[in-house]
Parts: sequence; structure tokens; C-alpha cells
Amino acid sequence: MVLGVEADFGLSTAKRTDTDDVTNYAWRQRTGLNNFGTARLRFGYAFDRALVYATGGLAFGSVTEAIQARNNGGTPYSWSRGSNMKTGFTVGAGLEYALTNNWSIKAEGLYYDLGKINHQSSTTNNSYTYGWGARSRSSGVVGRLGLNYRFGGTAAPVVAKY
Repeated sequence: MVLGVEADFGLSTAKRTDTDDVTNYAWRQRTGLNNFGTARLRFGYAFDRALVYATGGLAFGSVTEAIQARNNGGTPYSWSRGSNMKTGFTVGAGLEYALTNNWSIKAEGLYYDLGKINHQSSTTNNSYTYGWGARSRSSGVVGRLGLNYRFGGTAAPVVAKY
């Protein structure tokens, strides 16, 4: 059995735009993930030079959101924008294989959920105040392939005999 800790951080260009046109109004919402990281435990079983593991822990990322509304046929109201550092959870599984005592390769899949963002805004146009809101969820799946180098030590598990 193997227990370990792993952390990672990276930049992201993930974005999504949703639109909706209804009888009297239209809106457009954009959500993006600018960076993403995790701090996780890895728990697995090693046999020969392979490690099969489950992983889970903290996920965090910078989420941006922008929303725009207008009367149908009218001039769009200005974008209302926000950016938040969000935290949530991640779970996944993977396989790591030791090519040599120092080099290994791995394949991993993670599900992450950074929670919901509620966004509300309003604007006044021709003495009428219009309000709108949106809710988005920042979650997804990340697939990774990796090449690891270990400084010292061995990639294969060491078994102590008593």
C-alpha cells in the first residue's frame, strides 16, 4: 500500500459563453477559469513497477464571470464583471509506471468542483431599472499524462522483511 501527497498548479484558458433570448429581454453570460491547482492525497497499491491509485483533496482556481443583458432589439447594457478565487474539492484515479528507478510515467483523471457563483446586477435605462442575475457552476474533468523524475531513492516500492 502506498500513501502520498501531491500538489500542482497551472494556467487555464477554459471559457464558456451561454446566451438566452426570451420575449422581452436577452442576456449573455461568460465564465472562465484562469488558473487551477490542487493539493491531494494519493492512496494506492503498488505491484512490480506499477502503482494504481485513488486521489482526492482540495481544488482551487481563479474564476471570472461576466454578464450582459438588454431589451430585445435594444442596445446591450454594459458588461458586469467579477473575478473570484474559489475553492472546492477534487477526486480522481490514476496509474503510474516506473520506467527506471528515477523515471516514471503516469495517466490520471480528476473531477473538480469549485462550487457555484451567483451574480446579480442592474442598470437604469430611460428611467426604468432592470435587474438580472445568473448562477454558474465551475466544475469539470481534467485528464493528464505525466513524466516524472525522482531525485534519489527508487521508483519501485521497497519491501522490508522481518
